[in-house]
Amino acid sequence: HDSEFYALNPWLVVIDFFFWPLFGPMLFLYIDVITSKTQKFEKKHAFHFLPLVIVLIGFYDYIKISGTTAYFDYSNNTLFYKISSYVWHLITHVYFVACIIKLHLFRRSVKNYFSYTENVDLKWLMVLTYGYGAFILASVVMALTNVFGVVMSQPFMTELFCLIIVLYLFGIGYYGFKQRGIFDAKEVSSIRSESKSVLKPKKLYAKSRLADDEMNELAEALIKEMEVNEAYLDYSLDIRMLAEKLDTTTYKISQTLNILLKKNFFDFVNEYRVEFAKKCLSSPEYDHEKIMSIAYDSGFKSKTSFYSVFKKYTDLTPVAYREKYREII
Repeated sequence: HDSEFYALNPWLVVIDFFFWPLFGPMLFLYIDVITSKTQKFEKKHAFHFLPLVIVLIGFYDYIKISGTTAYFDYSNNTLFYKISSYVWHLITHVYFVACIIKLHLFRRSVKNYFSYTENVDLKWLMVLTYGYGAFILASVVMALTNVFGVVMSQPFMTELFCLIIVLYLFGIGYYGFKQRGIFDAKEVSSIRSESKSVLKPKKLYAKSRLADDEMNELAEALIKEMEVNEAYLDYSLDIRMLAEKLDTTTYKISQTLNILLKKNFFDFVNEYRVEFAKKCLSSPEYDHEKIMSIAYDSGFKSKTSFYSVFKKYTDLTPVAYREKYREII
């Protein structure tokens, strides 16, 4: 039983005083840092250490005697102690929700600036965060069932929960080490401001909307860059690269695409890639060409992205699309 384990090792509770108030905030800060231009700790981030300060102050009296007294034998009726207890137990849950919201807003904004999602959409972090959410839910259910006497926690459950936390932390460490910063300094300010917004495009760009003539000219230049220069064939194409070619800004391109052409940068570029792939897959000239060879020639970075984007626009997989046109021929 948990209480017996902590009674034998009362000092372990002190580790919990540090771990839980830091775990959620540190995950949130990690997401914030890798999607920022500085990719380092800033003064504003110090706010997220407040939960730890509250917990340490509230439990200060217990920390002093933790080596001799088990936590479950300790009592304190002060208001600040009760507040600290709530912060200690619930802060990770609050930050879990904040992380999910931040990741969803970020992933939605990514498609306005990249023609691909590999290594920039933080899908691995979304999966790990949802996985940890499942762990939180399971631990809450277990705690409630114990309180109401429905199920008594078995000794192995503590070890299992600890193992899940360890595996989760290793996952964060492994993928986090491989993950580079998403944006560079030139474009990050406009991207992050948009990722925080829940407004529709017309409202988002209302204060700095381009003149119609300038927007039409930019739209023509964008289309020409795709249809004549075939910029979409570059698998690493992003909005910054296109802005440099057209001697404009990423913000103006994003504004033109969203308002005038009614699409984000990802869809704008990948529509051309799919059309190119369709021509290849339906042409006898490419009949002996491998599917993935056509995918790379069309500007796609991976099999997963090629299949998902292709099916989105054709309702068929590349293989099914090729077979369909082979039958017609």
